[in-house]
Amino acid sequence: IACPYSLNTAKSVAKSKVAIISNPAVWQVGRPDPNVIKVMLNDGIRFLTGNNDLVRSWGTVFHPSDRIAIKVNPIARQTGSTKPEVCVALAQTINENANIPYDQMVIFDVSGDDLIGAGYPLGVTKQGIRVCQTQDYSEMFYKDDVKARISRIITDECSALINVPLLKTHKSAGISVALKN
Repeated sequence: IACPYSLNTAKSVAKSKVAIISNPAVWQVGRPDPNVIKVMLNDGIRFLTGNNDLVRSWGTVFHPSDRIAIKVNPIARQTGSTKPEVCVALAQTINENANIPYDQMVIFDVSGDDLIGAGYPLGVTKQGIRVCQTQDYSEMFYKDDVKARISRIITDECSALINVPLLKTHKSAGISVALKN
């Protein structure tokens, strides 16, 4: 099966915007503070949308019927992975401002062992967010000499994907961030 999407045919509608939000108070006793993360997320969405109203800002990105998949990088376990506090704060912020129920959200990665090692509970969080490993993939896509399969969480379950990667090195590209997500 050929991949239906191609970078060669993609058209840019608008210039991209990047928000760099920092807050020295985010780290509390070696862990990120979810309340500070929520403030940072809201500052970022206000900047990106140009709208100070949080409900309208988040509403330009998500619709209450959306099913959201949050892709994390837990491979480095506790030392250098996407922190659970970041994802929970993200889910809470979306729930509060875009009116999306927690049961319409999933946090996922390939490895359940890595998720557990990074502090994510497999199953359903106390908020009602599903946390799971990818176990089912789409059919193989082929483009030139590259072949890939995509998690069915993305192809079949979600209408919105949030990638929460890490800044990390990569032997060929220099940095990878979300390159392999």
